[in-house]
Amino acid sequence: MLLSRFLTGLTVLLMVCFSFNCAAQCDRGWFGNNCQYQCHCAGSAECDNGGHCSSGCAENWFGPACQYVAMGFTVVGSNWLTDSDDSTCNDGTIRTIYAALDTPIPLTWVRVVVNDEAYIDQIRLFKKVQNSNQLTRCSELRKAKVDATTIDISCPTTEPVTDVVLDGEGTCSISLVYEIPHAPLTTDSCRILHAFGTAIYTKHKMVTQSKRPSKYSTLLSLLLFEKEQRKYRQLDVESGFNRLCKILVLRS
Repeated sequence: MLLSRFLTGLTVLLMVCFSFNCAAQCDRGWFGNNCQYQCHCAGSAECDNGGHCSSGCAENWFGPACQYVAMGFTVVGSNWLTDSDDSTCNDGTIRTIYAALDTPIPLTWVRVVVNDEAYIDQIRLFKKVQNSNQLTRCSELRKAKVDATTIDISCPTTEPVTDVVLDGEGTCSISLVYEIPHAPLTTDSCRILHAFGTAIYTKHKMVTQSKRPSKYSTLLSLLLFEKEQRKYRQLDVESGFNRLCKILVLRS
């Protein structure tokens, strides 16, 4: 009789536990069903069971549950790329942006953001894979419009990509693009921001968001920023690069 009551009570307890998605009691600073994810909240604040930070993400961390970390980078190029001044944008003389990855990774898709939807289809993307000297155009047959000024362009590769080129429609020959040695796939044409990776730090090892460390994707977010509208209205903007202010590449 007592055993029957015990088993009944245990069954009810297990049902309640599963109904409410019981999780292990994690140590401070960790979360997840197996406490495998580390909190990255601003001010060293604690996150909730889902990793949400009420204080926001710590510096260099962003994204869902603050699990995306900024990667280091270096930049070689025009001084308006790094002067931290959003008013010193591309004057239209630079029509092609060339970037080389510090560490080659497979490419999956690219996100482009412009300040006017008229320019959203005027960006062409090229890539160069590891151990190759040939630039090939990313297939633009698959496009997903996120909003009026944001578009995702599919550019999947099975081989690691070493270089990416963004070219405005009809601006210059791709063969004229020169290589910037050791430049990362992150440039901010007005202010250098960050390259981000999907690395999630756990107690035991570093894994990716998808739990497949060998899989990466690259997110390129290009922001065309207009500060001097009257001036820019006089420009022949065949390409959105005429108003280029920022370019941010994310690995996600």
